[in-house]
Amino acid sequence: MIYGCPADLGQKRKCGTFESPEELFAHFEQCHMPQSVPRGLRRPRRILLWAAQMGHEAVIQLLFLKKDPDVEVRDFDLMTPLSLAAREGRNTVVPLLLEKGAKLESRDKESKTPLAWAACRGHNTIVRLLLEKDADLESLDIDLRTPLALAADGGHQNVVSSLLQSGANLKTRDKRSMTPLILAVRSWGREGLVRLLLDKGADPKVRDDTGKSPLDYARERNNSAVAKLLEKGEKSAVDKLQEATRSAWGWSWRVVPDLLRK
Repeated sequence: MIYGCPADLGQKRKCGTFESPEELFAHFEQCHMPQSVPRGLRRPRRILLWAAQMGHEAVIQLLFLKKDPDVEVRDFDLMTPLSLAAREGRNTVVPLLLEKGAKLESRDKESKTPLAWAACRGHNTIVRLLLEKDADLESLDIDLRTPLALAADGGHQNVVSSLLQSGANLKTRDKRSMTPLILAVRSWGREGLVRLLLDKGADPKVRDDTGKSPLDYARERNNSAVAKLLEKGEKSAVDKLQEATRSAWGWSWRVVPDLLRK
């Protein structure tokens, strides 16, 4: 396997590639760490952040063997190695970091957890893994969005399905009173995702803080397929309400006279 230097990200000048984790580790430590920082203190932390982001499992294994770094180290955005790996979809690195003691509910400056990042980016394998580890389904970021809301906003149907299977709440609202259904229609408007949310009980008549419903957003975007789904959903919701009302009245007309006679 060939390893690229993490410092190459976003840089025009490249460091080249390395044939082993040991070579990459030595190069990174020698060429990219400030000399003012003690060798045993900050350097392994920075390497761990980069390796987690890039998915270098072997480098992380070597780092823990050689340096025993702080698995909860933070970058400038307060993201931990686990959050970075979850955000970038590093399927082999996430379980490794969890094995090393990474915290499931660490939060960055946006108050996003690793599960929130995985859901936001559509990394379903990582979402399922974190759910198996009992990650918080209803964690809120600074916009009051849950992992389900973030996945719906990103149009990630498989992730939405996984979260719903685990019991995620369909009725949550973000800062703008948007539900997962409104976000799904407003952002990508994918028919399969909208149908899934409706089938699971999402309210098609709900409105956000501007007074718009999912159907309003579908019509604004000329999304006729989703608009038809929502129109059908609204009619079904009205029919259910009318049936419930009729049942309640029928019960009262049968039961109340009997009670009065008693």
